[in-house]
Amino acid sequence: PPPVEPADPMARVPDASADGEPAPGTSAEPLPYYGEDDEPAPPSSRLCVKNIPKHLTRDRLREHFAERGEVTDVKILKTSDGKSRCMAFVGFKTEADATKALEYFDNTFVDTSKIAVEYARAMKSSALPRPWSRHSEGSSAHAKATKPKPDAKAPPEADPDRFIGVRELKKMKKAKQREYEAELDRQIAEDPKLAEFMRLMMPRSKQKLWDNQDAGMHLDSAVVAGEDDGGAGFEDGSESDDDYQDVGGESEE
Repeated sequence: PPPVEPADPMARVPDASADGEPAPGTSAEPLPYYGEDDEPAPPSSRLCVKNIPKHLTRDRLREHFAERGEVTDVKILKTSDGKSRCMAFVGFKTEADATKALEYFDNTFVDTSKIAVEYARAMKSSALPRPWSRHSEGSSAHAKATKPKPDAKAPPEADPDRFIGVRELKKMKKAKQREYEAELDRQIAEDPKLAEFMRLMMPRSKQKLWDNQDAGMHLDSAVVAGEDDGGAGFEDGSESDDDYQDVGGESEE
């Protein structure tokens, strides 16, 4: 029988048929990932090109690699603000064309940049090196760059091991007491029953001044009411001098 060529690990898996069964010649299992940390990537029709010039465009990169085969796609990796990361992927129609391009362009120059060309690895491959760029998710530099900045207006976190002086302790207690009183005042303002309870439970020496004023007003009202009912009431000192009698004087005959 004729030799069977190894399947391209980077090739696209044919779509399943309309009835949900896998297409002929394919398996329902996903394609395996190849390579170990100390092994090169397996041959494929897709190349990874590193250290390309920052000013290099897709059209020029396609034209550059088209000298050694038919290029099907070119992708230059860029940052979120559109700057080149000096890395690209070049896809060829066949694995043979990709191999010829790798052997020809590896360690060559594009303008003044010496490029490195290798077979591209499948996503999630165990042989993929740990990302190092701050633009690559999973790298420590990327985690540091995307870490949310602390709020400048937020108060600094208290150190539990820090020594607290006597003055600072007093300030903390006063601040806590003010917070408690403010919260209590808010609850009293919202709950009339609580306000009445607090008024009744308050010591007499600390009762509000208007309570005493109310009591005085009630007393004045009672005195005036007694006079109206026929009582003697209080003298206001507005009567004439004839109402007074001299004591010890001679009586008129």
